[in-house]
Amino acid sequence: MSLSDRPPPPSVRHGTPSVRPPTPSVPPPPSVRPPPSVEDVRRSPGHFCAEMLDNELVYRLRFSNRFVNAKSVLGMEIGYRYHGEGGGDGPGGWWILDEPELRLGHDVVVPDLAGWRMDRMPEINDELYFTQPPDWVCEVLSPHSARTNSMRKLPIYLREQVRHVWIVDPFAQTLVVFRHTGSQWLLAADNGGDPTIRAEPFEETEVNLRRAWI
Repeated sequence: MSLSDRPPPPSVRHGTPSVRPPTPSVPPPPSVRPPPSVEDVRRSPGHFCAEMLDNELVYRLRFSNRFVNAKSVLGMEIGYRYHGEGGGDGPGGWWILDEPELRLGHDVVVPDLAGWRMDRMPEINDELYFTQPPDWVCEVLSPHSARTNSMRKLPIYLREQVRHVWIVDPFAQTLVVFRHTGSQWLLAADNGGDPTIRAEPFEETEVNLRRAWI
């Protein structure tokens, strides 16, 4: 048999398809969860307070009676003297509000107390939320909220140029005041265990903390 009469090798025989390696299976792309919306905040269960921080929905439980007492006492101490025209010997000139909803950029934040100077916000609107950053915020800590208030909310308040933030711990009986300096927070005051304090931006008034520390 001549070379020309020999059949070609199997891999190159005429009319025979070449064998291809199997195509590896590609897993489907992971499902992408859409970012939370304001409606998700609105739909939060009644025993939770929902906030939207850095495109994440964050829930915090309604808190213990000690927490509620501290927040209520501070709201009365500051609100009585500074809200509207002020009461007693207070100078007034502020709107002091309890748990206002703040829509700050893409974040939805609900501080325990917040205040606006009336010369910056002459009237309170009839909306369900505020877009104007407050001048003062007070956050009362609980075992569930300490990390959120300290590590997640403070950068938002710094970005939005909130001038003063109070961090109150009714369990440790401390009140710490931070002042906005443009690029970072400055520790402006600390009650150091004292039962009274004069703290920015309400330094005209001595705040009695005894009732807050039951």
